[in-house]
Amino acid sequence: MIVQRDGWNDYYESEKASLKNAAGDIFVAFEHVGSTAVAGLATKPVVDILTATRSLEDGPAIAAKIRELGYMQLPFLTPNRLFFLKRGADTAAGVDVDRPGYNIHVLPIERFYEDEQILFRDYLRSHPEVAAEYARLKCDIVARITDYREYTPAKVDFIRRVLVDARAERR
Repeated sequence: MIVQRDGWNDYYESEKASLKNAAGDIFVAFEHVGSTAVAGLATKPVVDILTATRSLEDGPAIAAKIRELGYMQLPFLTPNRLFFLKRGADTAAGVDVDRPGYNIHVLPIERFYEDEQILFRDYLRSHPEVAAEYARLKCDIVARITDYREYTPAKVDFIRRVLVDARAERR
């Protein structure tokens, strides 16, 4: 399900407050990333939160503290990153967009501000024509796939191309 709406930042801020409350000072930085962080972009009802910790050795403590918020930890293919998710409420018509899901990406603080998710988000924010192209791609993917596991791999080439442009512009 792809939706277009405003107000995702309110969900981000609310969940960030819940995470801070649950995990105390384990998290030392937060950024709202992913499509919900780009105003007006069509997106899945899932808010991506990038957060930093002083050390990934805090992983078991993080998992224990945020499990009560409904998060589960999944293996992540990229080294030096922890990944947690919480899925939104389902209705007969699909995911309830007023109760979105969340993805939490945890990095060590020394890698946090250089993460590609921030670079990609910032590029889309400053290039509305590229954000519109991304929205069209996402809608096309959802219309043709039969298994959600196909969604992310179908976006990879576009994301890589945008990151090349973003890195070149940043220099």
